[in-house]
Amino acid sequence: MRPFPDGTRAALSITFDDARDSQLDLAVPILGEHDLRATFYVLPPRVRERSAEWREVATTHEIGGHSAAHPVPAGRRGPGDNTLEMYTTARMKSELARADDEIEAMLGVRPLTFAYPAGYTYVGEGARATSYVPVVARRYVAGRGYRSEFANDPEWCDFAQLQAAHIDDFEGAALIDLVGDAIQDGRWLVLVAHEIDGEGPWSLSSKALDELCRDVARKPDLWVAPVLDVARHLRAQRPRRKAAILRRHYLSACARLASTRRRLDRR
Repeated sequence: MRPFPDGTRAALSITFDDARDSQLDLAVPILGEHDLRATFYVLPPRVRERSAEWREVATTHEIGGHSAAHPVPAGRRGPGDNTLEMYTTARMKSELARADDEIEAMLGVRPLTFAYPAGYTYVGEGARATSYVPVVARRYVAGRGYRSEFANDPEWCDFAQLQAAHIDDFEGAALIDLVGDAIQDGRWLVLVAHEIDGEGPWSLSSKALDELCRDVARKPDLWVAPVLDVARHLRAQRPRRKAAILRRHYLSACARLASTRRRLDRR
C-alpha cells in the first residue's frame, strides 16, 4: 500500500523562510498561477510590516513557526544575547510560545509546524549543549530541518526532524531533477527557499520557481501539499512501533551492561 493519497508515488512540500517581501510579491503569485499551496515559516517582526497581506496568504497557504529572534551560533553572526549559545531549552520553549501567540494575533492562525532557524537544533555550548528537538516534538505536528542530503522516507522519517533541501540559487532543471528522484524513490521531498530574485546566495529566481511549479502541477503521481498536510497524513497512517521501541531499550540496556563490565574488569 502506498503511503500517499490518490495513488500518488511521492509528496512535495515547497517552503519559504523568514517572511521576506519578495515571497509576497513574487512567490505567492507564482504559486497561485499554478494552483499550488506551500508553507511559509515566518518571523513575527517581518509579518507585522505587511500583516494584512500575510493574513490573506494564510487563507490559502500554511503559516509555520520560525522563532522570534532567529537564533544562530555566535560563530555565524558574532556574539550576542540572541545566539544559540545563550539559549536554554526553557528560553527556547518560551520564545516559541511567544512567537506563535504573536502570529496568531496578527494572522488568525496558529503555527502547527516549525522550521529550525538555519537548521540548528541545539541550544547552549560544550558540555551544556542540548537538543531542543524534544521541545519542538511536543509543541508541533512537525519540525523541518535544513540542508539535508536526502528526501524523507514516509515510513521512517522523524516528524520532529524532517529532512529538507536548500534550493536557493538552483536552476529550474535541477529542481525538477530533485522531484524526479523523489518520485522514483517514493519519498517526501521538502524544499527550502528564502529570497526570490534577490542578490547573494540566499535567493531563488522567479524563473526557476515558475519552472518547478509548472512541472509539478502536471505530475499525476506527485502530491504537492504544505508540510502540515503531509505530516498529518503520514502520522495518521503510521502504527506505533512497539517492536522498535523495545529494541531500542534492549540495545540501551546492553550498552550500559557492557560499560559496567568494563569498569569491573579494570578493578
